[in-house]
Amino acid sequence: MRSIEVYPNPAGDQIKVTSIPFNENYLLEIRNVYGKDIFNRRVIHGDQLILDTSSYMPGVYILKVTKGAKSEYTQFIKR
Repeated sequence: MRSIEVYPNPAGDQIKVTSIPFNENYLLEIRNVYGKDIFNRRVIHGDQLILDTSSYMPGVYILKVTKGAKSEYTQFIKR
């Protein structure tokens, strides 16, 4: 799995998630720092995914991308 990136960081009303390999089936999860599941969806997508974060409260969020037994984590801040 390639390294995922989230930008802009800190985020406003949306984030772009990049480096998700083309035509791969992934589970994308976003949790707040308390572990509450904010977003959870299986995606088949190319190099970039745009997510609406306008309803997220300001704070730190953990983004997890899982394919099979491999997971990768990154975090972003919502302004």
